[in-house]
Amino acid sequence: MTASGGQVSTPYMYANCKRIRDTVVGHKHFKKVVILYFKDYDKAGEYIARNQERGIKWYLHTYFGLKDIEVEFKRIAVTEDQIKKYKLIENPEKKHNVQLEAFLTNDTRLSIFKKILQDAIDAEWDEDVYYYNCPSKKYDYESKGEEEPQDIDPDSVPDDSEDGLTTREKMFKTITEAFYPGWDISEGYKSNNKNVSCDGTKKSTN
Repeated sequence: MTASGGQVSTPYMYANCKRIRDTVVGHKHFKKVVILYFKDYDKAGEYIARNQERGIKWYLHTYFGLKDIEVEFKRIAVTEDQIKKYKLIENPEKKHNVQLEAFLTNDTRLSIFKKILQDAIDAEWDEDVYYYNCPSKKYDYESKGEEEPQDIDPDSVPDDSEDGLTTREKMFKTITEAFYPGWDISEGYKSNNKNVSCDGTKKSTN
């Protein structure tokens, strides 16, 4: 997951494509990379999307030489159909300029946005591929010099936590900071994070 915040620099594009390359090279069964892309519905948003799609494909296919890896770039939101279906136009004079933040203006739209995101991920999930390639229960981590992954309670505070946030709160903070600094002003954020301030720290309840 990464947020461009608009037009991206060459170092930024390179770093993200290298991260994709490293993931593909480390998993020999990978045959395809799917990018789920979220953008504003306007000329600038589409221009940036086209440039990012070209850049990602060029780096993976030409620069890194992964010519056999298919790259699919899916525009998930905001789309014309979503604008009509969920009545995202606030100003009729700007019907061709709908920002992604339109989904964050109230709890109902925020729930819709979360479902759009989850449905997009679920559509790419292949359980057969996962179970075929994931380690078996008898996988010998020790002999391979690997650390065995531990189950994590998302609502517990990790022992090494410096800010007192649970794993779930930490993830929400990271997503918020990456995608929209003003997300905390939405009703959806407030209702889900009553005890967390805009900087991600817990508010005192005393």
